[in-house]
Amino acid sequence: MDFDKDDAYTILGVQESASDVEIRRAYFSLARAHHPDRQKNHGNGGSNQTKQEKQQQHQLFCRISNAYQILSDHEKRRE
Repeated sequence: MDFDKDDAYTILGVQESASDVEIRRAYFSLARAHHPDRQKNHGNGGSNQTKQEKQQQHQLFCRISNAYQILSDHEKRRE
């Protein structure tokens, strides 16, 4: 997944002036909400997602994780 640092801020929903703690909180909140293993559809407690829905969830989770990797690394964040 290639995206720039500005996209990382947007994905995590934080401003460029966000502290490390704010970035970490945003990441954990989004990761918990969008983790593919936690996704349950149709209210029956089972995972009835289609293959495409599972793939989309996985891609979103990867984007969230990659954004955090960029912003949690002070070297990459400065670039």
